[in-house]
Amino acid sequence: MSPDVKKNVVIKVKKPSLSDIDALSSFIRELRFNNRFILKPKSTKFINGLIKYAKKYKTHEIKKDERFFRARKHELGMKKEYYSIHEMDAPPVDKVLHGRLNPVGIPYLYLASDKKTAVAEVRPWVGCNLNVAEFIAIKKILVINFSNKFFTKMPEDDKYPAAEFAWRKLISSLFSWPFDPRDDTAYFPTQYITERIKNEGFDGIIYDSALNFSGYNLALFSERNVKAQRSCPYSVTSIECTIKERKYPKS
Repeated sequence: MSPDVKKNVVIKVKKPSLSDIDALSSFIRELRFNNRFILKPKSTKFINGLIKYAKKYKTHEIKKDERFFRARKHELGMKKEYYSIHEMDAPPVDKVLHGRLNPVGIPYLYLASDKKTAVAEVRPWVGCNLNVAEFIAIKKILVINFSNKFFTKMPEDDKYPAAEFAWRKLISSLFSWPFDPRDDTAYFPTQYITERIKNEGFDGIIYDSALNFSGYNLALFSERNVKAQRSCPYSVTSIECTIKERKYPKS
């Protein structure tokens, strides 16, 4: 065999067990419909394992001077034609609504990897006027990565553990599923996991965008880790929409 030819590496993939699927389902149902702050032992054990795995395999360091973007739609009847840099920061506590990661009244700074993703995340319409601000990291930022496409790390093992498959197919998807923005309860599971990660000392979370598959989002628990460089006005000229026909259920 030529020295330049490498042997094929076989990675053994184990699908998540039924217990993993059941634990996640129970956790989601519990937070949405039963308990809001104190979990039952089954859900607590599941989340503790999740956090332990995240700290070992899913950390990502954002380097100083890396750039991210944030969009904000212009309000109806807005007199000026743009937002200043300071108006592009996270909203004040009295105006913070439910977000995918933050509860009401707790502001996080939601950023995106690029301008297109930032704009898509605010769900604009054709003719919508908005501002896009550029933010730069002023220090190293340590985050947990829920993305399935960016900065993924293989476990340092000769096998692909079931926990990694469960993370990719179950946990990461939870952070990128498109939810109906009118349903506040849909965000409770991701908000709970986020607060646990925040309590572990991390600065934020990376997760895939549900509205632009070529980009990702970054939610920072404190805006002090970044600095806005500029804020520019934009207008949305077109929106691409992909649809899929649904079959009628059999009667």
